[in-house]
Amino acid sequence: MMKKIFITTALITLFSMPSMAQASQTQFGGFSGPDSTQPPVQAAPQGGFVDQNARVSTTQQVKNMRDDSWVVLEGHIESRIHSDHFIFRDNAGIVEVEVDHKYWNGQTITPQDRVRLEGEVDKEWNGMTVDVKKVTKLN
Repeated sequence: MMKKIFITTALITLFSMPSMAQASQTQFGGFSGPDSTQPPVQAAPQGGFVDQNARVSTTQQVKNMRDDSWVVLEGHIESRIHSDHFIFRDNAGIVEVEVDHKYWNGQTITPQDRVRLEGEVDKEWNGMTVDVKKVTKLN
């Protein structure tokens, strides 16, 4: 009897794994454009606080800010550099941004989409990036 229960449980687990993997994949969005490594996927948006008074910075201003400064940028993610690093462009120039998979929140972003990125300036000895904590599609 115990053997039948064990085998049944093992088979259910084995056959449900592909559907669980697919479900977890659709939970994340991401970048869909040049050098993109993942197909676009859609998921339900998640809520949170929206600060309508947040001051938008330009890429040029960000380059002169201190490490760990909080910034808001509006523009376009043009391409993937590698892994979770991207080129972001606004009217003032370009800056490298890092967007961890969990911050896409199911949104698929292309180079044509205008986005708002919120995050922290991350200055290292060899360069500077913006460590993005929130991605909002504006159009």
